[in-house]
Amino acid sequence: MRDAAHQMNDYKYICLASAGHRRIRPVDIARVHADHRAWLETHLAEAFAGDTIVVTHHAPLPACIPEGFTAAPAYASDLSDMIDRNRPKKWLFGHTHVVTDIRHGDTAVRNVSLGYHEHITAGAEAAIFEKGLV
Repeated sequence: MRDAAHQMNDYKYICLASAGHRRIRPVDIARVHADHRAWLETHLAEAFAGDTIVVTHHAPLPACIPEGFTAAPAYASDLSDMIDRNRPKKWLFGHTHVVTDIRHGDTAVRNVSLGYHEHITAGAEAAIFEKGLV
């Protein structure tokens, strides 16, 4: 949390209205994460006839974050247990702007954010998207 607070612009510019418009803190975001995770767990447990595709802002696995990135938990959670239990067909995420296309068990985990990293070319951006996915 300390690394995130020092490295991420979010903690310099975003204010929390319910707390007197003070700047947000990592602990505030951890509370939101817990709430959103509970919501997602509830909905993934519901019966559904068809493929389940999960779309989140943050990455669901630490493996989605480049090694050595000190604020990695601010960009990816370890939701491997949730993936193992619910076995969605795909889990799509953004936030990191790093091309990622891995598998966790039967689940395809893919970053679909496009962005401002010089190693992403127009051809690589096109390869991120599957026909009919977006």
